[in-house]
Amino acid sequence: VEKRKDIDWKRNSAFGIFGFLYLGGVQYFIYVPLFKRIFPSAEAFAQKSVKEKFADTAGQLTMVKQVVLDQCIHHPFLYFPVFYAMKEAVTGGSLSEAKRKYMVNFQED
Repeated sequence: VEKRKDIDWKRNSAFGIFGFLYLGGVQYFIYVPLFKRIFPSAEAFAQKSVKEKFADTAGQLTMVKQVVLDQCIHHPFLYFPVFYAMKEAVTGGSLSEAKRKYMVNFQED
């Protein structure tokens, strides 16, 4: 995709470690036990047929709340800061550089 001649092993390591630790660990905790506790009716809504989901406005509202919490709180204030910090740590950067990159890219991310 990037048509690079050499493999950037530090960059690959950063993404691999982030994927393993954050996506495999932290996000599992957020989406399974935490969201289950915050939104106890979501599991029942997920198991309904599409026709039943269209009729369940309370379930639809719960789904919207989950998306808002995920996209407006989790991603901008936890996911991206951790991503930038981990990437800088693995590639030899500093936390201040991670914070700078996070702030520069905040709106775009």
